[in-house]
Amino acid sequence: MNKDYSSEYNYHGVPSPWLQVRILRLLRYVHPKKGAEENYLLDSIKNILESCDVKMSEGSKNAMFSILFEIIGLIPIMDVPDKTKSRIVGLLGNYLNATETNVRYLALDAMCSMCSVGCGEQLKKYLPKMIASLREIDISVKRRALQILFDVCDAECCTKILTELLRFLPSSDLNIREEVIVKICLLAEKFAKTPQWYVDIMLQLTAVAGDFISESILNRIIRVIVNNDNVQVFAAKASFKYLQEVSWRDTFIRLSSYILGEYGQLIVGNPGSSPAEQVSVLDRRFRQVGNSTRALLLSTYAKYVNVFPELTDQLRKIFKDHLDDIDVEVQQRAIEYMHITAPDPRAQELMQVVLDALPPWEEVKTDAPGAAAGEDAAAATAADAAPAPATPAGAAPSIMDLLGDLSVQTTQSGTTRTTTVVNPALSAMGYTPESAAPSSVLDVLQSTFAASTPAAMSDTVLTPTIAEAANTINVLSSEMNTKVRGQWMRLSAMNEGVLYSDGTMEIGVKSEFHGNSGRVVLFFGNMTKTPVVGLSLSLNAIPQLQLQTQSLAQTVIGPETQVQHAVLVKCNEEFKDIMLMHVEWLHPATSTKVSIDLPFPVMLTKFLGTPAASAIAAPEFVATWKALSEPGMELQQVFSANSPIVVANIRKFLVDSYRMALLDGVDSKESNIVAIASLSVGTKQIPVLLRLETNAEAKMFRITLRTQSPIATNTLASFFMSQLSSL
Repeated sequence: MNKDYSSEYNYHGVPSPWLQVRILRLLRYVHPKKGAEENYLLDSIKNILESCDVKMSEGSKNAMFSILFEIIGLIPIMDVPDKTKSRIVGLLGNYLNATETNVRYLALDAMCSMCSVGCGEQLKKYLPKMIASLREIDISVKRRALQILFDVCDAECCTKILTELLRFLPSSDLNIREEVIVKICLLAEKFAKTPQWYVDIMLQLTAVAGDFISESILNRIIRVIVNNDNVQVFAAKASFKYLQEVSWRDTFIRLSSYILGEYGQLIVGNPGSSPAEQVSVLDRRFRQVGNSTRALLLSTYAKYVNVFPELTDQLRKIFKDHLDDIDVEVQQRAIEYMHITAPDPRAQELMQVVLDALPPWEEVKTDAPGAAAGEDAAAATAADAAPAPATPAGAAPSIMDLLGDLSVQTTQSGTTRTTTVVNPALSAMGYTPESAAPSSVLDVLQSTFAASTPAAMSDTVLTPTIAEAANTINVLSSEMNTKVRGQWMRLSAMNEGVLYSDGTMEIGVKSEFHGNSGRVVLFFGNMTKTPVVGLSLSLNAIPQLQLQTQSLAQTVIGPETQVQHAVLVKCNEEFKDIMLMHVEWLHPATSTKVSIDLPFPVMLTKFLGTPAASAIAAPEFVATWKALSEPGMELQQVFSANSPIVVANIRKFLVDSYRMALLDGVDSKESNIVAIASLSVGTKQIPVLLRLETNAEAKMFRITLRTQSPIATNTLASFFMSQLSSL
């Protein structure tokens, strides 16, 4: 930029933009030394930014933006002055006014990067443009706008941003609505000023998009209300007001009926809120809702009988009308409430006990100071006070069920556990965590998951041995090991299923994943008629995954019952290792201690998602395919099918199980499949491109998979081949 150059290197007034981009990209990997080198580079960047201000003609815009993007990539590895950062933010703000959709998208994406390096305050001046971008036609622009609004949000502007997100929510696309809801929940939890403020936001959210809100979020709202006396009148008043305004769907009616059943008596003095009027408003909704909501409404009516005796005859008539309801749950509740609301002294005494007001959740103490709370204990603990932002000391906000930020897993003693679990079969071949990506993750599944001390797992080959201690089983039998391997592999393409079952203990899994975050619920079921005692669980994390969990809430499982345990997972990097979980319990028949290691049901495939619409077009796919041509980015392999190949079934499997988008017309053969997905890792979205060639006569496949990460390429291809061969 400081030297003369010939006209042949001039591109619309920008000297050698391709060379500048290459050099800046190279400097990400060859860092300039502190001192003279870094100062010289900063001076060069300053000159480039000044030229960006001058040379913003239509022809030079794309070239300058490419250079600006590479400069932004250097900021995390250099001490860039705040003035320079502010100038970059100003340039990005200008690009938000560009006529091309792609340029506006890239500007928003670059703003997300700038926010991560401490430019949140400078970016807040562009809030109106960010909010306006939510109304863009292109879904990818909306997603970037949503992300930057989430990133820049702080205590000062949270009310404005939440208000705008709530306005945007009803008209948002279905495939982005869930992301908006999660973001609203996280922001409301993080920046809650008072419990009433939090409840107000969440009631508005439920009223606007109730059908897309999970039961766990509804439980969180209820817990905050129950544990804060000063919120209960407001919650009852607001719920009753919203119910009268619009014909809301099931979720909001379910939440409102629960609140009114508990606290409706607190607002009877308000005009238009008498007991009879409350029942009238709820009863108008009774025939508009599903069976689960009708069952809850019956419970609300039963609560009303307890606190408003004058309504007994009217509500008992409703119970009587549903004694033979087609839905079993509604019928059972109607019968039970009909009995306990009868004018009988014994029934009245029972009614006072069964239908009494819900007490506050007691605080649940955890043995791991600073560790993130689990689903049940966390919400109960945090509900005793106003939701507040997490502090640097690690006070965990109760966002277990909101897929929020995760903290490093801690043990009961408070020490951090980040054990690397090396694949057993690969370890036997001399593989270490620093080695290259494995050729196939299937190699891991050829060994037994045996008990091992977590601290020694990173350098110990796990072999099928039985401990010398008497009355202890610490290894899976060959048959059980094969079964567990198969179940674990199937769970790579399923959100729920059974991982382990031996006729006594059954360990099931139910999970949900969004982007690079997920929630895994483990179910421990006692299949016998004798209690199982001594249940314990420990998770051996791998460095690429962050975990948020706590100690098991129960160590005893009653006869033919189950307990559950929730774990939040966040993927920060691509990984090839299998994470293990260590489970122990006493066999109810023999009192033998069972101590085994099982593979934790989180694989790289869980973080696959459907890419932005702009990446699904055939030209973009072909361009990305050609760009991913460096060594390690491609894996191609021929493998056989275990059953006849049905292309329609394979297409459906890729969409339903791995959330891939199919691209028709890219491959000339209809029997071949071309698909694309996006792998969410940390802040990155890694394109995953698949070409699957089928030969039905020979029952053979040829898979070609390309990503920019060798680890992701090899690991994902292994899962794809395993599942496709068994379809």
